[in-house]
Amino acid sequence: MTKEVLIEGHNTTRHDGGVALQLPADGGIVAIATERIDRKKHSGNSQTAYDFARERYESESSQFGTELDHFDPNYNKNQELSHHKGHAAAAYYSSGYESSAVVVIDGQGPHSEPGQYTSTSIWKGQGDKLELVDINAEKGYSSQSLGLLYSAVTYHLGFGFLQEGKTMGLAPYGKRTEMHDFLKRYVLVKGDSYEIDPNFIEALFYSNDGRKFFHWEERKQTTRSEKLMSEILQKIGSPRKSDGPITQRDMDLAWAVQSVLEESVLATMNRAKIATGCERVCYAGGVALNSSTNGKIIESNIFKDVFILPPAGDDGQALGRLLYRKHQLQIQNQFSPFVMDHAYLGPQYIEEEIEEAIKNNGHVITSQKLEEEDLIKQTAGLVADGKVISWWQGRSEIGPRALGNRSIVANPSSEAMRDHINFNVKHREWFRPLAPSTIEEASGDIFRLDRPLPYMLAVVDVNKKYRDSLRAITHVDNSARVQTVNAHQNRRYHKLIIEVGQKTGIPVVLNTSFNDNGEPLVESPQNAIRSFLNMKVDNLILGDHLISKK
Repeated sequence: MTKEVLIEGHNTTRHDGGVALQLPADGGIVAIATERIDRKKHSGNSQTAYDFARERYESESSQFGTELDHFDPNYNKNQELSHHKGHAAAAYYSSGYESSAVVVIDGQGPHSEPGQYTSTSIWKGQGDKLELVDINAEKGYSSQSLGLLYSAVTYHLGFGFLQEGKTMGLAPYGKRTEMHDFLKRYVLVKGDSYEIDPNFIEALFYSNDGRKFFHWEERKQTTRSEKLMSEILQKIGSPRKSDGPITQRDMDLAWAVQSVLEESVLATMNRAKIATGCERVCYAGGVALNSSTNGKIIESNIFKDVFILPPAGDDGQALGRLLYRKHQLQIQNQFSPFVMDHAYLGPQYIEEEIEEAIKNNGHVITSQKLEEEDLIKQTAGLVADGKVISWWQGRSEIGPRALGNRSIVANPSSEAMRDHINFNVKHREWFRPLAPSTIEEASGDIFRLDRPLPYMLAVVDVNKKYRDSLRAITHVDNSARVQTVNAHQNRRYHKLIIEVGQKTGIPVVLNTSFNDNGEPLVESPQNAIRSFLNMKVDNLILGDHLISKK
């Protein structure tokens, strides 16, 4: 077995940087998002993540700087291992499938040809091979981008850069209006394809602050785009100010773009099925984080099996590049095999690091170390009694979803808890839904689903008999973005949910990410204590330690 560490970084876009490394022998894969290290949301500086990894893992038996260290800190748009190929590789090689269709949909990413960008691509994975089937490469920018369409409307709603999740959360409060019909005039879906008027996205961005996304302030707008912009402002109104109230217009506009996105993505999935002949699909790219659309993909049964990559956005690029190199270089035998059966790929912290962080904050916290059984029982009791608990365990999750290692957990029974967490704990908008975690064994009884959903990437209905008992996690349309948990994936979190169920009657906890508004997920023990002290939560569980504020 080699002593060399296989290393890749993300350098094809300027946001969501990070590195992925496969350690020698049975060390496995570690994936580190830069934002978790420098504490800057969507940070693109992959060098920071690389330096952190090297300091933490380099040793005589784990060698950096060798021929297998492919880290390049320099932004490089045009390379053979293109942006979309990175997304596709991350999804396919993580899935464990022997063959599948692979669909990538995002805002846009640089193509291997200079000056070209792409936003939708279809691939076929077979064994170690990943073959391009269809791609929509364009010069300048991607006028056919579903991701940019959704982003442009997100800007119009006053939410800003990479805030599409807010649009998705607002959509269920809306209804069909003429705005939906207006969007449909310019986004045509026919059978297994969609077509966006090539000037429509540009006009949308020019009608709001989104033009700054492309640095288009000095760029001359086309005559066609100017005419469309005037029509856009007439049909859907002026952009909402970021600090303005949410109106029914905003809700209806969110509903409209969500509906158009869902229809277009389903058409693309049909095209992928026809083009590849596969019964399974792997899905990645930023649009794959739209969990409402993902629920529709699963419900449609276009594909028998659907694997949605947890780090579907650019924070999964480094992992995709690493897995692609591993398979294309035919060096699998030098490293332990990898299939993503859980998303806990962050660095491991030892007990000494936890205790040092506790000691350094001893003047503002009290700590009690407990055996696991007592820890679970006491935490479940606090949750059942209405306390809000920060729950930090083991390795962090890759991707934007907290999955029980960097979570805030609470009792999911009341709307008051939802509002308390949104307003007082997370300091965010009233319409943002909160998600549930449940044990896999009970998931089909409580939610309308027929398969495990371990990555909190699909919205499903809450079954009618549980809606009144789970008001904190049941959205306005009776849906929830559920995470199913089994003992293999996360033994301690699974035990906690069972114990909460023993006390409340339903094995479900409210699970939201352990971070305040505008911050990335906490990473280290010190991050966890700092955020705990700054947030309105009642206790922190840090490994085996029950922590309170003095």
